[in-house]
Amino acid sequence: MRGFVSIGAVLVAGAIVGGDVAGFAAPNPKFQLADIKDNVPSVDVELVIAVDVSFSMDMDELAVQREGYAQAIVSKDFLRALKSGPTSKVAVTYFEWSASTDQKIIIP
Repeated sequence: MRGFVSIGAVLVAGAIVGGDVAGFAAPNPKFQLADIKDNVPSVDVELVIAVDVSFSMDMDELAVQREGYAQAIVSKDFLRALKSGPTSKVAVTYFEWSASTDQKIIIP
């Protein structure tokens, strides 16, 4: 039997235990460009995973999609690429959407 991984558990565990995930970036309704002098944690990549969960997908397809993202974020290839950057840090946001008026940030 194949086990399932929660993407939230994976990202939080990575942030706490492995230190591979530097922080989480969330869309800010009052978006402003940061001044380079601001005290902002330095990351190599700001990864936003925007996932379609509209009614064109059934529950099995949604489960496969979520499982795929969870497995990808802990894959050896992803972690190796992450560690090859200057800071070995990435900011991750995972959100699901089905319409411009229906969006939910799962992992900010």
